[in-house]
Parts: sequence; C-alpha cells; structure tokens
Amino acid sequence: MDFVIGIILTITVLATITDLKYKIVPNYLNYFLIIFGLGVGGITALLTNSFWPIAISLIGAGVFYAIGALLYYTGIWGGGDAKLLTGYGATMASFPAIAVWPFLFSLFINILFCGAIIGVIGSGYLMYKHRKSFAKEMRKTLNKLKKIVVALYILFIFTVMGFLVTKNLLLLISWALIVLFFYFFLSLKAIEKVCMLRHIEPKYMQEGDWVLEPVKANGKVVYAPEKQGISMKDLKKLQNLAAQGKIKTITIKEGIQYVPAFLLALILSLLKIDLMFSIFSILMQ
Repeated sequence: MDFVIGIILTITVLATITDLKYKIVPNYLNYFLIIFGLGVGGITALLTNSFWPIAISLIGAGVFYAIGALLYYTGIWGGGDAKLLTGYGATMASFPAIAVWPFLFSLFINILFCGAIIGVIGSGYLMYKHRKSFAKEMRKTLNKLKKIVVALYILFIFTVMGFLVTKNLLLLISWALIVLFFYFFLSLKAIEKVCMLRHIEPKYMQEGDWVLEPVKANGKVVYAPEKQGISMKDLKKLQNLAAQGKIKTITIKEGIQYVPAFLLALILSLLKIDLMFSIFSILMQ
C-alpha cells in the first residue's frame, strides 16, 4: 500500500509541476498511472486467486473515466485532468473508505472543493494583477447593464420595506445573494475577457488549447472552436497554414491550472479527511 501511495503521489507532484510550468499534463504520466493501477489490480488478483481486485480497479477506472470525459467534453476540464482522474480510479478503487461512502467518492468531492478554492484564489490573483483593465471592463459592462443595476436598487427599497413590516431577515439575505451572484458572474466574465485571453502564434500552441473564435485563412473558416479544445490534427493543420503565411495569431483562452487541486485533494484524502463529510458533521452538531 505504501509503495502504491508513493507512486500516486510522485505522479501527481510531477503532473502539478508540469501543469504550473507548461500548463499541460504529459500523457505518459497519466497513462503510466492508469497502467500501473490496472497492473497492481491484476497482480493482486493472481496472488489472491480472486477476480475482484482487477474488477474493482477496472470499475474505478471506468467510473472516473466517464466522469472525466463528461467534464472534458463539456469544456470544464482539460484532457490531462480527465486522464489523471482515470488513473486515480484505477489505482485507488480498493482503498478503504474514510467516510460513509467509498474512498473514490471522498477523493472526487475533495477535488471539487479544492478546485473551487484554487479557482477563487486564482481569479482573485488575476483580478489584482490586471486590476486596471479589470476595473475598466467592469465599468463598461455595468454601463451596458444600467437597467439591471437600477432594478436591483429598486428591489432593495422594496426589500427594506418588506423587512420593516415582516421583520423577516431572509428578505435581506435573499437580496444580498442576488446582488452577490450578479456581480460574481460579471466579475468572472470580466476576468475571462481581460485576464485569460491571449493572442498566440500557432507554433506556440498546444493540444487542448481553447480557441475562442473561428480561424480563417483566405477568407474561409479553417477551424471552428470546440468545447474540449483543439485536437492535435487541427493544431498541425493550423501550424502548416501559419508556416505558409496564411495565419498570424489565434486568440485562445487560458484557464486556471486545476491539477494543484488534485494534489491537495489527494493529500487530504490520504490523511483521511473528507471535506464534505466534515462540513456535514459540523452543521449537524
């Protein structure tokens, strides 16, 4: 077990380093983890003369592959994230539960929690780093949505009147949540527009990069953006066109690296910490 955990941690640390440095997780790391997990399951099955170890490993890999593929094809995760998740399913499906549900469920929930935290921190950093451009974009957006802003102020007046009559604090909380989500959504859009867009030459692009606009050459669309990012085949095509002088730069969206959330969630899970179960336990006290 210690050997398996050591391999998983090593692969995750290497994946985190490459994700932070190059914004990509090499396929050989993910494929090694998947093969390693299935191999351990197969060897254990032979040693114990039981089919269950390899079956559990295959089921874990299959379930996490399905989840990863769903998040990948909906444009939420990159391909490297989805493959790393599959490797986790193959290697840790038989790990003992740390809550009332299987270990893999605790791990996945921890990944989502850690991803949300890193997303907020990363967005805040980008907001601060590009604060002048961000503030300018927010002002421009709010000017376009003046009617909605005015409606929120009018709603606030009625909310206060309702609170004075009913003494129901839920009215004020509901208005505050509406305003919070409104500005949060606008902030995400502003961050995406001024902080995450990059004009890049095709030769510097990587498989999986998110292209925002249709790419044209000689007046014709040669590539239409896909939610899961650009494929290697399409990337080679654009690079050939760029080499011929038909394409100069392409606008892509850079996301916040998500693999550090995998590393943090993995450490928490190995320390037998299930964030969702812990929160529920505190709330139920």
